Amino acid sequence: MAGFSQNISLLILVGFFILQFVFAYILGKILLKFATNLGVRNHGDGVVRWTASTKPSLGGILFFFSFLLSIVFYLMMLSENSQFNNLEFLGAVLVCMMGFVMGLADDAYNTKPWLKFFVQILCGVVSILCGNHINIFSYQPINYFLTVFWFVGIMNSLNMLDNMDAITSSVVSVACLFMLVFNYYSHHLFVYDSILILGVLGSVLAFLKYNWHPSKMYMGDSGSQFIGAFMAYFALKVLWNVELETSSTATDIFMVLLPVSFFIITISDTTTVAINRLLRRRSPFIGGKDHTTHHLVYAGFTQRLVAVTYILVSAISATGGFFIFYFELYTNKLVLGIFAGILFLIFVSLFIVTKKFKNDTE
Repeated sequence: MAGFSQNISLLILVGFFILQFVFAYILGKILLKFATNLGVRNHGDGVVRWTASTKPSLGGILFFFSFLLSIVFYLMMLSENSQFNNLEFLGAVLVCMMGFVMGLADDAYNTKPWLKFFVQILCGVVSILCGNHINIFSYQPINYFLTVFWFVGIMNSLNMLDNMDAITSSVVSVACLFMLVFNYYSHHLFVYDSILILGVLGSVLAFLKYNWHPSKMYMGDSGSQFIGAFMAYFALKVLWNVELETSSTATDIFMVLLPVSFFIITISDTTTVAINRLLRRRSPFIGGKDHTTHHLVYAGFTQRLVAVTYILVSAISATGGFFIFYFELYTNKLVLGIFAGILFLIFVSLFIVTKKFKNDTE
């Protein structure tokens, strides 16, 4: 009887995912028809993208409305509104709202970088206050510092990666999908984090239909900052604090490698860009066409092939993390060493691409 009830619940979740995809897809069509200049900044505002064409930045609106719909759906599934007393749930709502509003302000007014940085730090602090933070070290201030650093890093890296059609949306789709797989095998499929991830995944996939090259819309800062805050928060919940059978130094190492494996593309791109710009004595915070995505195009890849490549690399990397988790190999130091070596090889490969293939106008 319990199995039958779970199957019914699973069908409800599948139906909800389809509803979210259809909702976001239709909303995207409506917004494209009536808001062709939303989020399009004036020329000279310092926005650096691969193509010079201006397109509306509507992705954030799709993501945020789907996020709100996911909240409503989850509250409707409860017999009582006990989640209003759940600090982690409220923290997720508040953090994602802050990311969206800050990004929306940046799309509209091209806000100062320090304001972004402040809100990103604030997102990390709110997450800590709501009980969702890294919990590896016995000395809590280190955990708190790493949590804030994680928020700032992920929110910035996903924003920086949004420099070419379908890149950030592709990487986020893979990460969300594998986070759901993790929750399923951890028996956490019917909790708030899975439902919110499922809802946002539906909207991101719908957006990907419009963002695939040649794109019709961009996600804008409202999209990249929202999705950055969302992914940072739920990666803490699902990956950094994954429940393991044992506790040891090896498991602590795995708990660091696991989120890295899910975000290897974003981490590699941001780190590579920062290193290369510092070596050229340029600020890492000023945009340019020197990302790993751009250098792959210089190497002869099409924009679609770059997106497909990043999808495959992200999927293979996340599969490795899941494989170690599922078969409980996280206590095997040899396995962890090989896994860390593979992640490092991905980083080195992308770094080498930026050195070997360049554009004279870069």
